[in-house]
Amino acid sequence: MGAIGNYCIFAATGTSLISAIMYVLVWRGREDFRNLARTFFTLTSVLLGGALLTLLYLILTHDFRIAYVFSYSSTDLPLWYLIASLWGGQEGTFLLWIVFVSVLGLVLMTSPKGRSFEAGNLFFVNLFIISILFILLKKSPFEYLPVWRTEGQGLNPLLQNYWMTIHPPIMFVGFAGAVIPAAFAMTALVSRRYSEWAESARKWTLFAWAGLGIS
Repeated sequence: MGAIGNYCIFAATGTSLISAIMYVLVWRGREDFRNLARTFFTLTSVLLGGALLTLLYLILTHDFRIAYVFSYSSTDLPLWYLIASLWGGQEGTFLLWIVFVSVLGLVLMTSPKGRSFEAGNLFFVNLFIISILFILLKKSPFEYLPVWRTEGQGLNPLLQNYWMTIHPPIMFVGFAGAVIPAAFAMTALVSRRYSEWAESARKWTLFAWAGLGIS
């Protein structure tokens, strides 16, 4: 299963790169590439979701051959802490973050109000996803241990708290939401549409603020 997770990360990097290139062409007036750009972004989202579900499966099935599973989970953890192990380490939180970003990107992509900003916005969203994927290509959450173990180290005792199961996902929803108004701002800056983007980005800014405020 670790190989499937790595495949998803490698493939998502490729599809996101292609989507970014297609959106640059759309931004430059090639409307015939818009559907292709959207298709590859959707594929990126599916692949990232597949990678996250694969990691969760490896944790729930106690596959301690995987370094991440060994480092942040163990067989004696209750279910809710096993699920929390998904974001117990840096690689898992990075993966969770870009999954949320990709989901919000899909919403942004289908939003009629943001269509005039779509090409630029999705280019920068892809750019963000690619930057995190490069980190995960270097340090994969699906890396195998040199020596396989039968028991894991378990979740850090400081993280074995009820709030650990809900605080990080809400916080990373807020972090993901903050990527969208940033994309609007960058698109407006490059396109020199300095006075148009704020209203379109307002709801996204409030969404990000709410997520970070609640967390």
